[in-house]
Amino acid sequence: MVRYVGGKEWEEMGSVGALNLAVDGEGGVWVVSYFKTVRRWDGSEWEDMGLSNVTSIAAGPSNQIYAISGPQILQFTDKKWTVQTHLPAQEIAVGSDKLYLIRGKQIFEQQPECAQQR
Repeated sequence: MVRYVGGKEWEEMGSVGALNLAVDGEGGVWVVSYFKTVRRWDGSEWEDMGLSNVTSIAAGPSNQIYAISGPQILQFTDKKWTVQTHLPAQEIAVGSDKLYLIRGKQIFEQQPECAQQR
């Protein structure tokens, strides 16, 4: 469905109730839903990606997807979530070769294994 917002044409991608949004390097759209689950747009509907209790999600330019779930940071690879580290954080972002976290008043950066292997 096409909608007009602010005089511009926008394509509606269904209703999911999102708290956080990330777009991967191939244009894939990922969200954290109101129910704190990760969902990905498959072109016609929002697919449940099998992770709950999520507060933040981020996508990198090489299609890295990271999420914060409880005190863990997880990465989605090979169609599954794997724990990268146990570190409570409020927000996550992905650069070309580093992860960035907000924890309290501090910001941290790390070069994850996937970036080191490129």
